[in-house]
Formats: sequence, structure tokens, C-alpha cells
Amino acid sequence: MYTKDELLYLKCKKDYYNGIVSELTDPQYDALEDKLKRDGSKVPFIVGTKDIISDEEKFEHPSPMLSLEKMQVVSDDNLHEEPEFFDKLVNWMMKSDMIELSPKFDGNAINIIYRYGTLDKSITRGDGEKGVDKTNKIKHLVPNTISDRSPIVEIRGETLLPLEIFESKYREDGKVQNARNTLAGIMSKEDQTIDKVLDMHVATYSYNRMVNGVKEFAHNTMTDLHMMGFNKTYPVKTLYIETLGKTREEIIEAFKEAYYDFKNYRENESQFLLDGIVLKYQESDRMKHGDTSHHPRWAMSVKFETEKVETTILDIEWSVGTTGELNPIAILEPIELLGTIVKKASLYNLGKVVENGTWPGAKVLIRKSGEIIPQVVTILERSPDEEKYLNLYKQMRKKLV
Repeated sequence: MYTKDELLYLKCKKDYYNGIVSELTDPQYDALEDKLKRDGSKVPFIVGTKDIISDEEKFEHPSPMLSLEKMQVVSDDNLHEEPEFFDKLVNWMMKSDMIELSPKFDGNAINIIYRYGTLDKSITRGDGEKGVDKTNKIKHLVPNTISDRSPIVEIRGETLLPLEIFESKYREDGKVQNARNTLAGIMSKEDQTIDKVLDMHVATYSYNRMVNGVKEFAHNTMTDLHMMGFNKTYPVKTLYIETLGKTREEIIEAFKEAYYDFKNYRENESQFLLDGIVLKYQESDRMKHGDTSHHPRWAMSVKFETEKVETTILDIEWSVGTTGELNPIAILEPIELLGTIVKKASLYNLGKVVENGTWPGAKVLIRKSGEIIPQVVTILERSPDEEKYLNLYKQMRKKLV
């Protein structure tokens, strides 16, 4: 029997893999997944949605389309102060002589399958084993023939909506939207007009053949994809870090430089939403390390620090926990964050409210990280009524003594 949180998680996973706009944003979904793992739930380890949805109108992937193991950067400004993060990352990186880095795009994953050089099907990730056929749309966005005449070729990528097209054509004043949700609507509706389909773009970053039932990677993935006609309009930014003969400190410095390079790319250059970086071993090392049932051992994602926005605490809502403790929730001036309107944020406990000065009237920075409800990160401007609230707190303390 699933809990309420597990059912929400499974529903959102089903929506995501079927191109339906989810009720949770990506950071909210990730936070819920982390919470379930901490609680000991087995639900986050279900690959795709195979245990909760039917196989109606689904097609099998020639090879499993797995998820990525992820690491989360807590603070971009204090990246150097995360030794545990770098211990895990560097240990992983040093298992290959060369690491490829590319954007972790925020769109819908797609597997484009060619048979003897001709486009056969374009399938969504689905449950990792089977997905929904979207060839009627994707055929307008990718080469219908390629130079590789192998019996089966899989080109994997992400369907995306360019931000300039989203802003000029789809954004509606006064309505909370983002490019990913708009894209999901275009992908999920079968009666879309051709002009909306052509608004989409497919960014590809994976290329393998199936030889006698065994996956075989290309030798130079990104160059080969470009030569076959992919990523022409919007080339996929790709960097490389050589680890052979490098010290731990040299690898860390190289990663930091690449990380900030991708951050700048997201903020100033990219025409697509991205929430991190994908790291992969060089092609010759991938088969050697293989996959788990959930993710490839030769790839992982590093997610950027969660977006923060400024707002004002209007009031505090109190509730009593199961052990009798007071739980304060900030009632916020509504603000858009990651495609949703945020009206509440966690203030942890009464002691933290007093210590941090998170009283009504304070201007604060909030973010979604670690829990479903957003959290107050920083006080930008103290409440003009802080002294009044402190006096009330002191009076209350005297009465309790």
C-alpha cells in the first residue's frame, strides 16, 4: 500500500514520462524523491512507470533508457566549501581518462531509432523499457536518414522549446508558465498544428548501435552526431576534462572552471532551460563500467544550485507537531519561482525565527531545496516591527517559566 507521498511521486513520474504537465516542478520532484529515500521507501527505485501504468500504445527501446545518478550543488558561491561533494565526484571522475561534460537540458527525453539508416521510431523514455511513439512529430525535427546503415541505431536526446520562441509566442501575461510545461503540452496533444511542432527542437547527445543484441558506442559521439545532421541550429555545448595523470586538486579546479562556464552559458547564451551538467566517461570506457538497474555507472548529473527569489514575509502560521513543538510557516507575498507561485516557506522552528529574525515584514531570499515547501535562505532586510515581535516573544517566555 502506497503512502500519500509515494502516490504523489508516482503520479508525477507517470505525467513526466508521458509528456503531461506535472503538478510538481523539477526541484519539488527531486526533493520529494530525496525525502522518500530518507524514509526508506522503495518507490524512488522503480525505473520509469512500469509498475503503475499500462503498456497501451507503447513500444520497446532496443536498449534500456535509464535515469541518471545525480549530485546537487548546495551553493554556487561556496562551491569550494563542499569537500564531501568533491570526494564523491573526483573518485567517480578518476575511473576514466577523459570526462565529457554537456548541458542537462530541462525538456522531454526521446530515443530516435534508425534501422539500416532510415528513421523507424521516436519513443519517449516511458518506463525505461517501453515508451510512447512520437515519430509523427519528431520526424519533422531530425534527419529522416543517416549515414550509419547499421541494423539498429539509437540517437538519444531531449525535445526542447527555445526560450525566444516561448517568450514571443506562448507566454501569456499574468499566467505562470515555463517553456518545459508548454513543450509538454505540444508533445502530448496529437492534434497539434505543424507550426507548433516546428517550434520544438531536438538536442541530441547520445549515439549507439545495437550489434547482435549488444550496445556499441560511437567513437566520437558529438562530432559524429553533428556530421549526420543533428544539432545544426543549436550546437550542444560540450567540454572535456582530462583526468589521466592529474592530481585531485587539478581535477577539482578543472571541474570548477567548467561548472562556472556552464552557469554562464545557462544565464547568457543557452536558448533552452537547463538545470545542471551531465558528465560521462569517454566512449571507450562506457561498456566496461556498464549499468545498474536504475542508472549507467559511466554517467551522472551535477545539478546547479536551486534558483532563489526575493519576497516579503506577511505573517507566520503556527502548527503543533506530533511531539508538541511549534512549527512556523512563513506566509509570503506571492512570488513566481521555477514556474509556480510560492505563498509559503518553512521557518524551521521558533528558535530559528528568533535567531534569524524571520518576523513578518522581513524581506527574504527563498529557494526550493531539500524539502517540498520552499525555505528561507537569507534575510535581506529586517522587519521594521522586529522589536515588537521580540518583546512579545519575551513576554510569552516569562509566562511559560
